[in-house]
Parts: sequence; structure tokens; C-alpha cells
Amino acid sequence: MKIAKLIVLFGLLAVLIGAAAISVAPAAEEPKRAHSIPNIKVVTDVEAVTALLKRFDEVQLNTQTMIANFVEEKKLQLLAEDQIQAGTFYYSKPSSFMWEYSKPDDKIILISAEQLLIYYPQLKKAEEIDITRYSKRILRFFGLGQPTTELRKYYDLTLAEDPAMPDTYLLILDPRKRRVQKRLDSIRIWIDREMLVPRQVEYVEADGDSTRFTFRNLEINSAISPAKYVIKIPPDVEVSNSFSGFTGVQQGY
Repeated sequence: MKIAKLIVLFGLLAVLIGAAAISVAPAAEEPKRAHSIPNIKVVTDVEAVTALLKRFDEVQLNTQTMIANFVEEKKLQLLAEDQIQAGTFYYSKPSSFMWEYSKPDDKIILISAEQLLIYYPQLKKAEEIDITRYSKRILRFFGLGQPTTELRKYYDLTLAEDPAMPDTYLLILDPRKRRVQKRLDSIRIWIDREMLVPRQVEYVEADGDSTRFTFRNLEINSAISPAKYVIKIPPDVEVSNSFSGFTGVQQGY
């Protein structure tokens, strides 16, 4: 098991909740890969950026839970057709995440400070691993719950406007660390202008593959029982500590 794969997964989940904690340098620059996002306009008004980030911080501070329906679209270089999955996303502060897939097949991805669990009910298989020794490092690396200055150590950040989604702000994160650049090209977050929560998140890998999540029916601070994050695996399910789910096309990661 390699820490890089855990970093990839935690990074994608952390930016969903940590978007409000992101700080942009006062002198905004053209994003490194702007050519791959047509017609975007970089926000260079320092006062406007500062005011927006203050609102982001307020949302971040007050967000305790999040529930949303999602559609996942995965583009793979080796496949002609996109891989599409859908389900419901749950988050409870500080470190409980669950992706409950319902289409085309049932699947659960559960992450806590101690555990990563991927469960395929129809296949009667599960993948489980103790991540206690890595969780603090990974969460700190991606800035979840950290000061805004921390994230700039790892990413070049650009705030922009995307005419294709005029009711959102576009936040582009380009990794600065070489070890991350080997796997990650960029993370792009389309943030609702009114609610200041993610509407879409796109994760672009260094090899050109990408995964985009579109969120709908988003609820902030709705009650989520701790029992929601307790998955009971039936005795007839085969449990392993492998990460085959990350590479299998049908599994979505």
C-alpha cells in the first residue's frame, strides 16, 4: 500500500469541504493550465478576492455536515466512453466521509480518521485498511482545518470566472510539489456564488484521465447520525486490505 494513493483520495475529498479555507495570493496570475478551460477570466481585483475569501472562511467555520446527491463522470484515455456513476455524499466534521453509490451498481466508500473501507455489496467483497498512521499527515497536507497560509505551500491557486457556469466561481489548484505533480495535474472547484459551497469538482490526473463530480440538492448542517458511518459487513463478504477498487474501471477509482 502506497501513501500516494491515500493522498489522492483524501485530497479529492478534502477540497470538497476545505474550499472555504483556501487563500489566493493578492496578485492573481494566469493559471498554469488555463488553455484547457475555455474562456475563463482570472479575478485580479484584490479587494474583491479578499472579501470573497472572508466569506469562504465564514462558511468553512460554520459547516459541520454536508449531504448532496452526486454524479461522477470519469474520462479515461484508454476508453472511448465516459464512465458515469451516481449516489449520495455525506460529510461530518472533522473527518467522516462517505460516498454511497447507487448507480449503476451499489458501492460504499467510507473514510474516517482511522479507516478506509470500500464495500461492494453485490459482489460480496470489501477492502479495508487502517489509515491511522497516515490520516493526520494527509489532512494537514491538504489543508483541512488548517490556516489559509498552509495550503499555499502545496498549491498555486487561481480564482477565476467560467462563462460556462456564470453562477459559480472557479478555483484552480495546481500542485507545487513534484511528488504530487507526478499523479495530479490540477484540481478545479466550481463554487456556488450564493451558498459558497462546491457545485462541481474536477480532479485531473497527470496522465490526462479526469474525474468530475457534480453536486445537487446540497444540504448544509443537516443532522447525520454517527451510525450512518458504521458499516456492518456480513460474514459472507470477502474482506481484503488491497486497493483494487482504485484501478478497476467499474469501481470508479
